[in-house]
Amino acid sequence: MHFRKSMVAGCVLSAALAATMFSAARACETVAGWKAPLSGKSVVPAVTSPGGGIASFDFALDQPQATVTLDTTGLKDVTEIDLRHGYVGGTGPVVAQLYTSADGSLPAHLVKTMNAANVPVNAAVKVKTFSDFVMMIINGGMYVQVCTKSHPDGEVRGQVTMIKQRVFSTNEDGRGHDPKLHASAVQTSSTASTEPGTPAAQ
Repeated sequence: MHFRKSMVAGCVLSAALAATMFSAARACETVAGWKAPLSGKSVVPAVTSPGGGIASFDFALDQPQATVTLDTTGLKDVTEIDLRHGYVGGTGPVVAQLYTSADGSLPAHLVKTMNAANVPVNAAVKVKTFSDFVMMIINGGMYVQVCTKSHPDGEVRGQVTMIKQRVFSTNEDGRGHDPKLHASAVQTSSTASTEPGTPAAQ
């Protein structure tokens, strides 16, 4: 059942990003949410850290973009925050950076919009378009890693997994949103690797 739900979410999201459902989006907007709980025990190898946090990824299907929000606690001297390609128990290359110390002080609540204009092309991890970036998330192949001066190879980390899919019905004039929960608290089998360092079965 979980696998079927993840496949449906992936197909719907891909179709929307491919701009094949613009007319339907006027009557119905679907928002899929992914989160990455951050902790030292998720780093490879695991580290002891008082730090933690949560990264959230929200996609509005009528717009080819992702809103990434990050809240951290207990971390000092953060040097960079990366989105990396890899699975639970393994490590991988940087796909995109959310923050570096050159950006100034890290805000308590970091918000960044990812879209076709700012997702780096990275042929090494097969990310050539924004759709590739999204599919990497859907397939469970992305994690968030926060590096600090004391832990340059990562102090906290979290795998990005899907948590919800909501459908909002609207009037023709775009008003009168009526939130209806379509699926809640979905921990998909496609985003939870069963073996360290390897993708889950598709």
